[in-house]
Amino acid sequence: MSTAAAAVAVLPVPFFFMFLFFFYPAICFVVARDQLSNPPSCGETINSLMTKFGQISSPNFPRPYPYDVICNFRFIGNGKERVQIAFTKLDLDYPQGDPTNPSDCHEVDTVSVKVKTGEMERELGYYCGSKRPPILMSPSTQLDLKFTSRRPTHSPHRSQGFQANYRFVTDYGIKTGKQNETQDCIFTYDSSTGQSRGNFTSPNYPGLYPSNTTCHYLFFANTDERIVIRFLSFDVEGIAPGCTRETQSDYVEFSNFNINLVDRKMVHFCGKSLDGRHRTTVSDGNFFRVTFKSNEIYEDVGFKAHYEFVQFEDPMEVKKLARSSTAASLMSTSASVLCCLGTALALTISCSTLSSLLSRSASD
Repeated sequence: MSTAAAAVAVLPVPFFFMFLFFFYPAICFVVARDQLSNPPSCGETINSLMTKFGQISSPNFPRPYPYDVICNFRFIGNGKERVQIAFTKLDLDYPQGDPTNPSDCHEVDTVSVKVKTGEMERELGYYCGSKRPPILMSPSTQLDLKFTSRRPTHSPHRSQGFQANYRFVTDYGIKTGKQNETQDCIFTYDSSTGQSRGNFTSPNYPGLYPSNTTCHYLFFANTDERIVIRFLSFDVEGIAPGCTRETQSDYVEFSNFNINLVDRKMVHFCGKSLDGRHRTTVSDGNFFRVTFKSNEIYEDVGFKAHYEFVQFEDPMEVKKLARSSTAASLMSTSASVLCCLGTALALTISCSTLSSLLSRSASD
């Protein structure tokens, strides 16, 4: 028995009730204040060495979550892995407006996501209400997710909280093409494989593309083919025209040359959409490169594009065939004219034979 308990035990009954009357409220206040300043915690650290995918949620999900809770989830990938988060449910207490379109996430229950770019940590998203966040992807191997619930200022909430799926990926969320063996963001599309057409997207599409990311899409056509690129949707953060580094723009670039060479006649593209003349692009030869580049500042939805390898007719060959056809036609006409005029030439062959010979000569 402790000294304090022993002291209370030996107090006469009247003094014991006086002790409770004066000191019990103070003890309850100290305990309550301690609970407010140090709310219960939850969460975990998830390393890709232990699992490559899984699911996290708020406490008690799908039942209402408790108030005054902070849950920290840290995801740690390895090698060239990125962390991808896809929310399946977001239902947080939002007493100050429309939860399906929240305008202010301060002083309410929230889910926040932070990522690291180099040594710099920054906030990727801050979410509240019931509007489900987009699919998110880290620019590096680490991502931190924090769930915070507050003491309600009105009647007790009945919100479910959140649930999200996570994955450690090396394919950048790009589902088509063949990725290079080093797991960089380089994807190849080759006509010789028999795949004559298809789609390709920015990383993590239709979620937000990660910052500080460069992806190359390389298209190899047969010698008698060209590559046609047509954008189906386009939303790349930046200031057009130009989309320069000075304006801190992300961009999409086309090139008829390989990764280390710049095609100076091609401009950068960014913004919320492309006009009609830029929506479709055709390669000069049987190789074409599309490059996507994001800086360390912004994220956006990105793009979805269609590619097709099409048969190519060389204009010079078309002209040569046209000239040959014209010459044959003229010679045939000349033979017919000679026959029709009843020329007096001493010929021992018939008009039809003459026409046949001249036509054969033209085709040779």
